[in-house]
Amino acid sequence: MSGNGFKVHFSEMMFVSCLSCVVRKLQFVEDGFNLFSDVSLAIYSIQINFSNFMKKIKIIVTCHTPALFIKDNLFCYINSGRDLLDDKELSGFITKSEKQWLIDNTVGDNTGDNISILNDYFNQLCSIYWFWKNYEDLNNLEYIGSMQYRRRFDVDSKSIDDFIEDYDIIVPNSGPWSTSVLEQYASHHDQNYSVINKALEYIKLNYSLYYDDILEYLNQNFAHMHMIFILKKELFLEMCNFLFSVLNFLFLKINYSTVSASNTRILAYLGERLVGGFIHHKIKKGYKVKLLNDFYPLPAEKYRIDFFPVYDFTKIYIATTVDESNFFELEIFIISILENTLDKNIDFTVLIDFDVDTKDSIIFKQLEQNYKRCVIRFINIKNLFLRQNKTWKFNALKKIDKNLLAKLFLFKEFKTLKRILWVDTHFCCFSNLFELWNIDLCDYDAGMTLNYTNQNNIANVYQKIEDFNYCLSFSSKVMLINLESCRKHYVYNKILSYIEVSKYECQIDSIFNICFSKTKILNASFNLDYSFCHNRNLMNIMNLDSYLNIKRAIFKPCFIYYNDGISFKIIDNKMIPYYKKSTYFFIRFNSVLNNF
Repeated sequence: MSGNGFKVHFSEMMFVSCLSCVVRKLQFVEDGFNLFSDVSLAIYSIQINFSNFMKKIKIIVTCHTPALFIKDNLFCYINSGRDLLDDKELSGFITKSEKQWLIDNTVGDNTGDNISILNDYFNQLCSIYWFWKNYEDLNNLEYIGSMQYRRRFDVDSKSIDDFIEDYDIIVPNSGPWSTSVLEQYASHHDQNYSVINKALEYIKLNYSLYYDDILEYLNQNFAHMHMIFILKKELFLEMCNFLFSVLNFLFLKINYSTVSASNTRILAYLGERLVGGFIHHKIKKGYKVKLLNDFYPLPAEKYRIDFFPVYDFTKIYIATTVDESNFFELEIFIISILENTLDKNIDFTVLIDFDVDTKDSIIFKQLEQNYKRCVIRFINIKNLFLRQNKTWKFNALKKIDKNLLAKLFLFKEFKTLKRILWVDTHFCCFSNLFELWNIDLCDYDAGMTLNYTNQNNIANVYQKIEDFNYCLSFSSKVMLINLESCRKHYVYNKILSYIEVSKYECQIDSIFNICFSKTKILNASFNLDYSFCHNRNLMNIMNLDSYLNIKRAIFKPCFIYYNDGISFKIIDNKMIPYYKKSTYFFIRFNSVLNNF
């Protein structure tokens, strides 16, 4: 962009896509928790009763990615930069499913008088600008606030009702810092002070009453950051007039061809400081302020879980992965679990590296409707994982396959869960999972069955790595993972280290054998290979203990792995398992198929 910039005012920068905008109304229900499930993504909503006074308050929550939403009409969730969603999808910043999630669950900032297309320059300010210019019920509000999807006040329509009327301003307080607000801003975004000096000159000339207090704010080491505030409506309107007047002036002065990519949003960063300076000015003028130190900042990790599950002790959490061509097997897997575990709510997460077709999504939505106690979510892990691991995606990802990537993702992202059950898709369930799920893992990182096809000590096969413990060879097809213990023992970091030092493509079983600090041996019934069910030579190919374990498992199996033992043929447009022997397993297997 040239230094001349746009020779029009903000309100004239965009085409007006519509003259009025209807803000999506969020439904209200009684107190409690409710799970809104989408096949490709899921949103967790904490639902709260309607408050009489809350009709007078609205808090803007800016988001650019799926996130944990509090389902409360106190909040207006705005997708900042809606006009750029297609570009973000093409660049890999968001997936197709994430884009659709934002369209379905948030208000776009690209209607009416808006600056949505300038989101690369103004970031969160696009949401505030849209609300200022377009919110249909603005005249009926008494308070207007702003938060981010992962930085927010810990308030809802009930708690805020207890104190809001006693104050004009509610803000977080950040500090003391080791440097001033001005120095902190300049060192990160404006090293020669050129932009902020132009801003101060403009403020001194056009908003002289603010100037001294803003200058004082910039030179102190306490700040009101991240555009988080709740203001009386008249203060909000005054702030917007001041803020966007200054930023419009600066936008026309900056030659962005000379600005680094990381500082394209320099006016968004400056806008944070100007909002803090404005609030500081109003506090000095005697407006009543409440500082919510106890609630700020909320841990960012709490709001980085996106569409991941929140732990509920009444549920069983199961994760798996599937290829795009194997949805039939996934249906068998899910139905067999639901049919055999009737007394538990079950939360399925399917980690994939593609977007789910509409045809397939309908199938799993129907399953959710048929089994009211289950949730099925699909998460595309490819782009999410690459965005968060840019430093090693080229040299490490080539050593691992999708199955390992999915398992690794559990340790990286499922920070809210205490345990999770991983099961490869090519399994069929034949008994209640209650026994498996409730195994006491104590300080074990995981519970796994022995790999009965390879009982050699893996230390004889793989080069020893310092500080990694060795054990018998376990199978990673079924793992009851103690995520709390894994976090304590830094399992995720160990896995990354192993991948980095490995010279060859990593074997999944070997990684978990090496990187789990302590593994509990599970009964063979939880991971029984189909081929064992009718093999009469078991005694000749394994030792006595293993043979007895397998025979007991065959008598009462929980999970049977069938990937290598069953082929399918198409009869009348239906996939039918093709096999020679009528065994106990196949009788049960057919009973599952009959549910379709």
